[in-house]
Amino acid sequence: IVSGTVGAGKTTLLEVLAKRGLRSIPEIAAELINEQVQVDGELVPWKSELAFHKFEDLLLRKRIEAYIVAGKREVCFFDRGIPDAIPFFQVEAKSVPLVLLEAARNIRYNQRVFYLPFWEEIYEKSPFRPQSIEEAINIDMLLRQTYTDLEYTLVEVPKVAVEDRAQFILNATEPA
Repeated sequence: IVSGTVGAGKTTLLEVLAKRGLRSIPEIAAELINEQVQVDGELVPWKSELAFHKFEDLLLRKRIEAYIVAGKREVCFFDRGIPDAIPFFQVEAKSVPLVLLEAARNIRYNQRVFYLPFWEEIYEKSPFRPQSIEEAINIDMLLRQTYTDLEYTLVEVPKVAVEDRAQFILNATEPA
């Protein structure tokens, strides 16, 4: 998994890794939000309580499908994993659905999670990323706690040029 708060550079990093021939699963939430924003749809998490829950249900189903399709035959990087949804419930002061908690505990990715910390210099708000800097920092803290609670090892990716970040991950995934 490549995780981190909103706007930390995950998608850009995974695009660079893909250019180097590595397989990746794109950020499913971003794809869903992009589709809805393009058509002024209702299924975006900030529209209403009902939209938030429908969005999160669909997101969980699609993340489980992506996990199954990816298989375990080759290295594959996920732009966020199932556990990444948990902090978004916490930020909204909503209880985390039991089905999400169970999925996060039982569907296990590689032990090491490459974590991109909040980086104010590259953070940009957009229609697809409406969170303030303060919200992004809070999500950063909650994501770290979520992965730690689920007993993953966070490997913090340094705040350097994207090519250097990609090389850092490649070096960390090579067999010893």
